[in-house]
Amino acid sequence: MFTHLQSFSGYSFQYGASHPGELVAQAAEFGMTRLGLTDRDGLYGAVRFAKACLKAGIAPIIGVDLAVVPAGWQPERLPTAARGGQLRDPRLPRATMWATSRSGWGRLCELITAAHATSRDAA
Repeated sequence: MFTHLQSFSGYSFQYGASHPGELVAQAAEFGMTRLGLTDRDGLYGAVRFAKACLKAGIAPIIGVDLAVVPAGWQPERLPTAARGGQLRDPRLPRATMWATSRSGWGRLCELITAAHATSRDAA
């Protein structure tokens, strides 16, 4: 069976609209046994998603769709502020990573923290 590995929850503003529980309910309705959640630039819906998956008997695959600042990157202009004041530049390349264990979860948290720190330094 096909497994969606990249989906965004409503916590990925402008990219996803559904609550993590709604995503899981729809997957269960389709008989899916696994589902991935990759919110943009953070693990915002991951805990709710994992709890909903476990309740529905679906194996959660948790990841992140992360903007990556290449070494030596200098913006031509300052990125524009999104709601909440977060700076973002749509020209940055993106990478999607998943965790399959507790240590993987920790590594994702480290990667996200480093990416956010690097993007602040670059802006």
